[in-house]
Amino acid sequence: MTKKKQTKFEDKIIEERYKKRFSSAKIGKACYKRGDAAGMVGYYNGYLKAIGDFHSVDPMKLKPSVFEGNSAVSERILVSQIYYELARVYDMKSEDTYVKRTQQCLDQFAIFTVNQPYQNINSEMLRVHLKTTNFRNKEMFRETLKKIYSKSSTCFIATYCYSSSSPVTQEFRQFRNSTMNKPWGFALYRYYYAHSPYIVNFLENYPRLGNILKYSFIKPILYALHLLLRLIPYEYYR
Repeated sequence: MTKKKQTKFEDKIIEERYKKRFSSAKIGKACYKRGDAAGMVGYYNGYLKAIGDFHSVDPMKLKPSVFEGNSAVSERILVSQIYYELARVYDMKSEDTYVKRTQQCLDQFAIFTVNQPYQNINSEMLRVHLKTTNFRNKEMFRETLKKIYSKSSTCFIATYCYSSSSPVTQEFRQFRNSTMNKPWGFALYRYYYAHSPYIVNFLENYPRLGNILKYSFIKPILYALHLLLRLIPYEYYR
């Protein structure tokens, strides 16, 4: 077989594996549910490899931008969940290799979560698991949640009242990023991101009530807090 024919043959195999990638993901999920960790790792990594080979990217360096079209969001959330479930399985092992893989998968989980439409679903899932699961490398999972919060461009309530580019929203975003590493800051934003999307969703579903609360109560308070933050020297809350 000539080199040119071999390349075409390999490309065809890669394309066929890519077309059938969801079968690997489905079997991997079934293995995960029945506690077959080895099977889950094998099929999940096969799914990620099929995507990586098709796009000529390391499976541990995939980006949300490789997924386009109508099914992009649904596959992005699938990929994020696969990275997270792999991280949970790798976390059960104490060897350095598995600790490194846990971190790699958590990094990818964060990349596929930040500023995505399903960000709140993933961050809330992780927040609950931090309370209920005895992770071997718990600090890794905690830092991943902090990373999701700090890199998110979303300030739900401020954006609802103003806009994502408003000076008021920017001020709150800067304050969040400056205080995220403080214990009280992390606790505050964990609570905020757990509840604020539902508050905004409620206000949007009832626009008359939402506008009354927005203009008579929420917006004036946010603006007053925004002015207060501008008066407080940065070093006081850094």
